[in-house]
Amino acid sequence: MVNHGRLIEDYNLKTGDTIRVIPLKQQLAPTNIEQTSSPVVQINISNDIKTEPIDSTPEFPTVVPRPLSQKATLSPRIKQPAADFPFGPTKMKATSGFSRSVERIDLISPSGRYKRRIPVQWSTNPIAGKTGLNIVPAEHQGPLPHVPVGYCVDMRMTMSSIGVHRPPIAGISGSQSMGYVVSIVMSGEYPEDEDQGDEFVYTGSGGRSGSDLIQTFDQDLTRSNLLLAKSCNVRLNTITGGDSGDAWKDSAPIRVVRGYNLSKNAQKSGRLERSYGPSQGYRYDGIYKITRYWSEIGYTGHKVWRFHLKRDDPSPAPWTVEGGAFIRRHCKRILRQEPNEERIQQLLGFRSILKFLVPDPGYKKLHLTNSYRPSMRKMDQEDASEPIRRTNISSGTYIPTHAIWKAVIGDQMNKRIWMRLIDLNYQKEYNIKDHLTFIENALTQPEFQCMICNEQKCRQADPVYRDGLNIPLVKAESLHCTRCDYNFCEKCLKPMIERKHVVCPNCLSQKSLCFNRRLSAVFAAMNIPL
Repeated sequence: MVNHGRLIEDYNLKTGDTIRVIPLKQQLAPTNIEQTSSPVVQINISNDIKTEPIDSTPEFPTVVPRPLSQKATLSPRIKQPAADFPFGPTKMKATSGFSRSVERIDLISPSGRYKRRIPVQWSTNPIAGKTGLNIVPAEHQGPLPHVPVGYCVDMRMTMSSIGVHRPPIAGISGSQSMGYVVSIVMSGEYPEDEDQGDEFVYTGSGGRSGSDLIQTFDQDLTRSNLLLAKSCNVRLNTITGGDSGDAWKDSAPIRVVRGYNLSKNAQKSGRLERSYGPSQGYRYDGIYKITRYWSEIGYTGHKVWRFHLKRDDPSPAPWTVEGGAFIRRHCKRILRQEPNEERIQQLLGFRSILKFLVPDPGYKKLHLTNSYRPSMRKMDQEDASEPIRRTNISSGTYIPTHAIWKAVIGDQMNKRIWMRLIDLNYQKEYNIKDHLTFIENALTQPEFQCMICNEQKCRQADPVYRDGLNIPLVKAESLHCTRCDYNFCEKCLKPMIERKHVVCPNCLSQKSLCFNRRLSAVFAAMNIPL
């Protein structure tokens, strides 16, 4: 099979071979924007060679100024190869992306041919007292991009650290400032709880004194109970409750976690219905929505507030045949009760360098740039010119789902980063063994964080942001540096482009930025809202 991005004369072609030729200069090398690029052709190797021109006119920002005395240039989009199997070979060596020491942080390119040193002074321990790094903000509603339905953990604290249900003790997660509930834990501690799998009746909180598990007074529709009521798509009624009827799907999405003690508490209460909880640990069961809520007299003679929830999630329920197969396939690490420390350490390591991921100080000084030697550019072009082949991936390597994998191989500009993530040694070092750990490692690659967005957030000194609850992933419209492999939002680069300064904010290299639209497809396959 002929590699993509090579010139036809470089190969000894045989009759019957079919290749798609993209001239290397057009594919990766910076091109003067006023020049007309040569066409990409489809060549069928036969006794009579035929060519069919394919339109490949590169797109550029609407405003492209001239930098200083030279004409401003941006590399055209890479013509990405078709994202289908099998994938081409690679010999890229995996690197972690950064290294830390007491006095500095080194940002290391995936190729290992560029390193940026950032002096730091740790005023305090940046990772002290933290249990993990959450990919999404605390107020995030709906499913999480990195946690699949049916995912099981051995400890409830782990559910907190990965962001499914943050309170380590409380069964309802929400706040008055949010005005809604984002998650609940179904544990059956109240005798009024009823669980039928796809729908269940959840009893509100309150009515108990201290650690006493017996209700001794009436529940009120306040605090967490009020938030549950507000999450129902019906006008608030604090007296009799409300019913959303056929409009229940418009209620707020709530993540539901079931615990191992669900069946045990049901037996204590004398309820003999089937238990849909896990046999051990805690399990994320998907999105549910409140259809109605009301008050009534409970088992102890005191008033309780009850909330009826119905499942509204496209993923199969964990207790079904399809859902059980998914758990067995993707949750082996947790089901074997292996420790979670490696994952936590990797996430904490990323959090510790997050506030230092800002543009080089020389980026805003228009006269400070670094040359990008032709020999170095050629090596980087050759690294990205060959597609990834699944046949060359080591046995035992974790490969994500088909939809994500197909998007990954389509994002050939970031090939060196993706090869790092599917390198067997890297996966062993960072404990990548399932869907959760792969997605978390992918989203926390430093090359996928926009340094300019990050700098703006750091200036706001938002403590929530400093805790890593809102990572600065690049947006859909992005540019990629072929030298250091960092990605940037096109919107963030536009002000400097208008000032005739077209260089990479990280390595300050000239003529290294290329358009890339395939990274957004990977994030979309991961169900990440941008």
